[in-house]
This record gives sequence, C-alpha cells and structure tokens, in this order.
Amino acid sequence: MDKQGNALARQMFKEAIALDPEYAIAYSFPGRSHFVDVMLQSTKSPKQSLSRAIELVQKAITLDDFLAEAHGMLGMLFTHVGQHEKGIYALKYAGRPQEAIP
Repeated sequence: MDKQGNALARQMFKEAIALDPEYAIAYSFPGRSHFVDVMLQSTKSPKQSLSRAIELVQKAITLDDFLAEAHGMLGMLFTHVGQHEKGIYALKYAGRPQEAIP
C-alpha cells in the first residue's frame, strides 16, 4: 500500500477492463485505489478521487449486484463522504445472506 503500488494496481485493472469490460471486480478495485490515493494523500483533489471511486464501485455493482466487496467498499466510501445512511445501507447489503437474495 504505497503510491507506486497503488498506481500499478490501477493500471493493471485498467488493462483488465480493456480485456473484459463486463468483469465487475475490475471496476471495484480501481475504485478502491482512488480511495487509497486519498488515504495516502497522493491526490491533488480528494473530492474528485472519492467521486471517481464511488462511480467505479457503482459500475461494478451494476455489472454484478452480488459482489459483496463492491457493496462493502461503497459503504465505506459513502461513510467517508458523510453520507452515513447510504453507507449503512450499502454495508448491510454487502452482508446479506445469499438465501435472502430474490
């Protein structure tokens, strides 16, 4: 978890998206990398980085609504930007039991 490793990970997932634009997790992890930029203070605009992170993670969820990691990340992102109700909902949704899914 350093600036160079985070940038490399983002590039690798960008390549994964190019190979398979429908691969949900390839959107979720770059979203996480934008959040890591904020945590590492390696972004010029934390607000834009968080916005991009939310956008990418929501894209992952659009592609695969069962991707618990993406729902969990979205919950953390919403909580970080002060949207606590949305954050709680996303985190609860991430932890839902498989049999509760219609």
